[in-house]
Amino acid sequence: MVHLHTGHGQGDFTASAFIVRDTPGGLVGLVHLHKKFGTLLQVGGHIEWDETPWSGLAHEVAEETGYRLDELDVLQPYAPLPGSEGPRKLPVPASVESHWVIDGHFHNDLRWAFVASGVPIRPAADGESSDLRWYTLAEMQSDPLLPAPLAADYQLVMTTLWTSWKRYRASTWPTTLPHPKAAAAPA
Repeated sequence: MVHLHTGHGQGDFTASAFIVRDTPGGLVGLVHLHKKFGTLLQVGGHIEWDETPWSGLAHEVAEETGYRLDELDVLQPYAPLPGSEGPRKLPVPASVESHWVIDGHFHNDLRWAFVASGVPIRPAADGESSDLRWYTLAEMQSDPLLPAPLAADYQLVMTTLWTSWKRYRASTWPTTLPHPKAAAAPA
């Protein structure tokens, strides 16, 4: 995705996913080797002008991993509010982080925590990194290509949120936002 704000000191909104899977060897988290930065990161990317944070996240997760929202659960601190299945309410992010990226540019990253029951049934999109890795926390903490803050983020997801937040099917929340004129149109 392209940067929407390119001036010095400007930032973009991004959405990312911490995807965790329970395996016979314990919990593992998904990271990928970022082609541009050459480091291991969680999946995610820029939210485009025509996307909500949730639809932007859905398309980034599908492109980079092959997962669709109907294959994942999202961890949430409480049950979806009445009307949550409507287009305006989004699931609660696990965290929000602002960080400098390169050349005086920063990202405001909305971060969701997901649970996968298996590996994706579809491949990542052409042109995306094919280097997807499932790591235990110990492996994350020892790989020099994985930034220490990312290991700490996964530790939060794989310990505190894993045991205290509930799982809900991620596809409960739609990725489309109907235009208000379409809703008001006569039937």
